[in-house]
Amino acid sequence: MAGLVAASLLKQAGHHVTILEASERVGGRIYTLRSDFRNDQYLEAGAMRIPHTHQLTLEYIQKFNLPLHPFINSTPRDILYFRGVKARLSEYERHPDLFGFPVAPHERGKTASELLQMAIRPVIQFIEQNPEQHWPIVIERLDRYSLDAYLRYNPFGLPLSVGAIDMIKAVLSLEGFPELSFLEMLRELMVLFTPNMRFYEISGGNDRLPKAFLPQLKNEILFSHKVQKIVQNQNTVTVHATHTKIFQPFQITADRVIVTIPFSVLQFVDIEPRHSFSENKWKAIRELHYAGSTKTGIQFKTRFWEKEGMFGGKTVSDLPITYTQYPSQGIGTAGPGVVLASYTWGRRHRSLGQLRR
Repeated sequence: MAGLVAASLLKQAGHHVTILEASERVGGRIYTLRSDFRNDQYLEAGAMRIPHTHQLTLEYIQKFNLPLHPFINSTPRDILYFRGVKARLSEYERHPDLFGFPVAPHERGKTASELLQMAIRPVIQFIEQNPEQHWPIVIERLDRYSLDAYLRYNPFGLPLSVGAIDMIKAVLSLEGFPELSFLEMLRELMVLFTPNMRFYEISGGNDRLPKAFLPQLKNEILFSHKVQKIVQNQNTVTVHATHTKIFQPFQITADRVIVTIPFSVLQFVDIEPRHSFSENKWKAIRELHYAGSTKTGIQFKTRFWEKEGMFGGKTVSDLPITYTQYPSQGIGTAGPGVVLASYTWGRRHRSLGQLRR
C-alpha cells in the first residue's frame, strides 16, 4: 500500500513512475481470498478491520467511493473458553474471576482489560500530556522492556502477578506478543483502548482499496518482477530484478527509488554500496521481528452461529484454534457464510503451520 500511495502521488505531481511488484497482485498485506469460496464470498487473509482512527486509509476509501460497513469486532455475546470453563463476555465482565486464574488478592474482581489498562495507564497519561516531548522520554526509559517484563516489574505503578498476566494473554488474545517490545505493543494498545473505538471493512472485500489504484497505475506496474539488487550511483539509482516466471533479468535506472519491501525480504536484496544504508538501518533490517500468523477460513452452508446469537463478534479460547471471528457482512441472510475459524500467531501459529505440512 505504501508503494501504491507513493506512486499515485508522484504520478499526480507529474513524475514518471515505475513499480516493481514481485507477486501477481497489488495490495501486499491486504490479501482477500476469493477463489476457494462460492457465492462471491471471501476471507480476509490479511488486514481485516480498519479502526476509525486510521484517517489516511479512510480518506483514500472515501476518495475512491468505496462502500464501508461496520466490522463487529466484539459483542457482549462473545464466547470465552478457558481452563475448561465456557462463558459469554457479558458474564465474564460481571464475574472476572470465573475462569479461576490465580491472580493476587488485590487483582480479584478485575477483568483482563481492566488489569492491563491499570498497568499501562500511567505511561499513556504521561505521553498524552505532551506527546512531542514525552514520547522520547518514554522510549529512553522503557526501550529495554518487553511487554511481559513491563507488566511484571512495572516501573510506573503496581506490578501484576503471573496469574494476572496469564489471564491478560489468554482473554485479550495476546499470547505470543508479551515477549515482544513493550513500546511497540504500547502503540497498538493505545489504538485498541481508544474510547468508543469503531472498526470498519470495505463491502465486497478489503482488496478493493489497492485495486482502486489500478486505473491510474496499471501501465506503471510490472508484476512478477522480484528485486535482486539496488545500486546507488552518484546521481541515479539502478534496480536489478528478475521475472519470477520466465527468469528474465530486468533493470531500470531512475533518479530516486522508494523501497517499500518488508525488512524480512529486503535483507536478501543486495545493496551497493553498502554504506548507502547506515549501520543502524542495517541492524534494523537484519533484526526487526515480524510476528507470524495463520488464518483458517471455512465456508458453511448455513449461518448456524447466528442461531446462537453470534452476529459478528468472536470466540476466544485456550484451545489450539485460539481465536474465531464471525462475519459482519451478510448478517440475517439465508445461505452460506465464511467464518475465520482459527486465527493464531506466535508459537500457536508455528504449531498449526507444522500440522498443515
